[in-house]
Amino acid sequence: MAKYPSPLKAIHSHCLDCCLNQPTEVRHCEATSCPVHPLRFGKKAQGFNVLKTIHEHCVHCGGGEEAPKDCEVTGCDLFPFRTGKNPNRRGIGNSANLKDSPTETRIHIPEGGIQPDIHMERGSSSNLHSSGGKRGLKLTVEVVK
Repeated sequence: MAKYPSPLKAIHSHCLDCCLNQPTEVRHCEATSCPVHPLRFGKKAQGFNVLKTIHEHCVHCGGGEEAPKDCEVTGCDLFPFRTGKNPNRRGIGNSANLKDSPTETRIHIPEGGIQPDIHMERGSSSNLHSSGGKRGLKLTVEVVK
């Protein structure tokens, strides 16, 4: 069970707090320079990464890039998400599993052996990277004589 509300719910709650708990004021909010303005209804908006937007708001609020890390306003609805990470997801997903996983795999193909689906010149090597994540698996294919 999550300890904190979702980041979108936290934004909506923060906007309500900013507008003195008046939903009508949130709807008609004119603070368009506020980074969370497009997300103020607690719903996703196309082109916005919710956690990055919260981090940007905290940088703006605190007056600098180091502000979210040093923030002491623990009563703020956005406080748990100020660093751009969701504490509700701590320990979930691939990040824990990637720590010990290999980052490179080498496949040696003897000349005249298995033919890969990749066009290569004899004696060349090719690096392929997966399209997902920061720590994509590096695959090196070498044709050896």
